[in-house]
Amino acid sequence: MNRILNCLSEPLTVQFYASSERRAPLEIRSRDNINMYKQYLRTTIGSMQERTNTDTHEKIVSIFSIMLFVFRYPLAGAAIPSLKQHIKRREIYYVDCKVNLCFWTAYSFITMPNSKDKRWKDCSRFAEAKRIFSRVTGVEFRDNYQGFDFVGDIDNFINKEQVNVHMYTYESDPPHYELTQNYTVNGSDKQFNILFINDGINAHIMYISDVEALTGFRY
Repeated sequence: MNRILNCLSEPLTVQFYASSERRAPLEIRSRDNINMYKQYLRTTIGSMQERTNTDTHEKIVSIFSIMLFVFRYPLAGAAIPSLKQHIKRREIYYVDCKVNLCFWTAYSFITMPNSKDKRWKDCSRFAEAKRIFSRVTGVEFRDNYQGFDFVGDIDNFINKEQVNVHMYTYESDPPHYELTQNYTVNGSDKQFNILFINDGINAHIMYISDVEALTGFRY
């Protein structure tokens, strides 16, 4: 475990599962973050080992494996020269979200698409995003919402909405956009294409209306 964490040098998100009930996602950006996470792992493993025979009728003598989910953030949006061009051409739709609604707002372009006769305002998309959130999660949206968690939320989303999600990111060498992840549900031909970028602090998701134009196969 120390060897894995000591080799980390770039921002990433780690999700550790000590059990199905114990989860601790953490964004790692510094050596202090790594040390903090090491301490969390030691504490969690220690609490598991402190169970008694009365509790479980078993004694934990060793832990054979640990699973880590690691996600490296793409480059900052400001570092992508072609982004404004794609937005201007309406191949990507950008909506400035203040309350971590960007995933749900992007999906509103599927449930509430623009047309030649009607272009929805951002305020209407925010309202639709909150309606979708409540429908999928079963709870009312709150302003302290921390954003869409692809590890914990994506399976429920694609099954509830019967939609296939395709995530694209930007690669700098050479500069291009590429498909990095597919989340699919059997029997559905409904597609939802998103661009995932990061400004160095916060992640952002935008709806892709024209994948061919984004990836360069059209121009």
